[in-house]
Amino acid sequence: MAKQKGIKVAISVDWDFFVDTDQFDMGHKENKFFIETLWQIRAIEQGLMDQFKLADHLKIFWPFIKELSIYPPALFATESHLHAYSFYSGFVPDLLINFDSHHDLFKIKEENMITCENWALEYLRNFPTVQYIWVYPKWVKKNDIKLPFGIMNRVKTCSFESLPMILPDEHWLPMMGHVCRSGAWMPPWLDGDFDKFLEDSHLQILKFEEFGPPEKRNFIKPTEEEIKKDQERMEKAFGKKVDFG
Repeated sequence: MAKQKGIKVAISVDWDFFVDTDQFDMGHKENKFFIETLWQIRAIEQGLMDQFKLADHLKIFWPFIKELSIYPPALFATESHLHAYSFYSGFVPDLLINFDSHHDLFKIKEENMITCENWALEYLRNFPTVQYIWVYPKWVKKNDIKLPFGIMNRVKTCSFESLPMILPDEHWLPMMGHVCRSGAWMPPWLDGDFDKFLEDSHLQILKFEEFGPPEKRNFIKPTEEEIKKDQERMEKAFGKKVDFG
C-alpha cells in the first residue's frame, strides 16, 4: 500500500480550556490532595461551585475540529497533560495543536523533569521538526502572553476563533488525539461534563499505559446549611471571612 502524502497533525486538549480557572487564586499541584481532597474543602466556600462556568465554545468544539479536517481517529484521555509528552514521543506529528488555557512552555527550576507546565517546551526541544500551535480561550489576553526564546520560529499562538485563519491549507493526516482532565485545576463537580465531552467526540477512548482514562472523583456536594455553618465557624475562629482559594 502506498504511503499517504500529507501533514501529520495531532490535537491535545486540556479540560481547563473550557473554564477560566485563573480567575481563582488557588494553589495547584498534581497530587491526590490537590486533585481530590482539597476540592471538598473548597466547595464549602459560598458560591464557589457556581463560579466555575463552562465556556460556550465547549458546545461547538468537536464540530469545529471536524470542519477543519483535523478530527482525530481516536482519543486517549489522562489526568495530567504531561502524558502528552510520552505519547507523542512514540507518534511524532508534523504539527501539534494544543487547546489550553496555558501554553505549557514554561521553564522550571528542576532540570530533566517533565511536568504539566513544561511538557510542550521539552517536547519541542527534543523533537526539532515539530511545529506547535497554542490555541487559547477568550479570557487569555494576547498582550499578557510571554513565550520562551529559542523555539519561537516553531510556535504560533491564536484564539479559538482565529485558528482557521492561521492553519495552513494542507492535506491533513490526523493522528490520535489527547484530552487531559487537569483535576488540580478543574473541580470534581464538572467530572460528569468532562465525561460527556469525551462521549460527544463519538471517538474510541483509549488507555495509554496506566495513565487513564481518569475515573470520576468522589465528591459530596455540601448543603447550603453546611456551607453556612462552616463559614460561621471559620469566621469566628479567624475574625474574618476565610477564602479557601
